Amino acid sequence: MKIPFSTQSIQAAFFLGNIDLSNRLSVASLIQKGLSPKLNGTPTTLPIPDDAPLEIPRIILISKDKNLTCNIAANRLDLSYKETDEKKPLEKTKEDFFKVVQRLAKITFTRFSMTSNRLGLVTKYKVSQSINGIELLKKNYLSNPKDASTELQIHRLFIEKIGDFKTNNWIRLISKEGNKEKGLFLVISDINTLKTIKYKIDFPKAMAFFSNAFELSVKSTLASLGL
Repeated sequence: MKIPFSTQSIQAAFFLGNIDLSNRLSVASLIQKGLSPKLNGTPTTLPIPDDAPLEIPRIILISKDKNLTCNIAANRLDLSYKETDEKKPLEKTKEDFFKVVQRLAKITFTRFSMTSNRLGLVTKYKVSQSINGIELLKKNYLSNPKDASTELQIHRLFIEKIGDFKTNNWIRLISKEGNKEKGLFLVISDINTLKTIKYKIDFPKAMAFFSNAFELSVKSTLASLGL
């Protein structure tokens, strides 16, 4: 079966127990060098005091084309990628992105004494124009094709296991009438380990989670579309 959606963006999140950011310039330089030539834009190290909110990025690394970004905060690390080729197969997007995630994780776990207790993977898909999103949501979720709503958002939450991890598996289906492109329909998949459980995550466990979470993301998106 041909997958009726393409990847718009994908984000891997490490929720941190600890990371050594005492020398931010050194951290930025080592990560940029380790991921060369991916994050080849000018790095930004923000002069944020130690008592500032932990989630504010201290270091921002970006590619020159601005499609790849790495935000490093005191309590989380996020790597985000924007896919510009709608025809690229999902597996190819996964392969390209996870190669960078793997290199980043290896550097941060080993060089900066990073520990992680939670993980997350957020993927945004654009559904094929052959599927009219607003009509599909009215039929499948409202059981009323004649409903007068001009915009619908359906949020679904499943608690599922990925290996040893218990996860929240959020699926958000978003569509509205009046878009320039007929049938424009977005699906956001957000899979993250439960906040109430502090896992001891190392490099192999992190990479296994991301790979399996991507597969679950595709499977859940297909099921939510009734396919």
